[in-house]
Amino acid sequence: MILKGKQLGFTLTEIRAMLAEERSGNGPALNLKLSLDQIEDQIQHLEQQKKEIEEALVELQARRAGVAAAA
Repeated sequence: MILKGKQLGFTLTEIRAMLAEERSGNGPALNLKLSLDQIEDQIQHLEQQKKEIEEALVELQARRAGVAAAA
């Protein structure tokens, strides 16, 4: 479940809180409980990271082209 939480982009602190909330019920935690707000916030966060990564890639590709042309 921790790996799934990391795959979804949550921090370990966030995952710990979700697991603690799940464990407060009966039995072991078998799934990360996500509220609609948590899902929406994480989608927004990941979309922002995606945008920043795409911008960084464009800049680095332009710099690579400039270095290659100068060589």
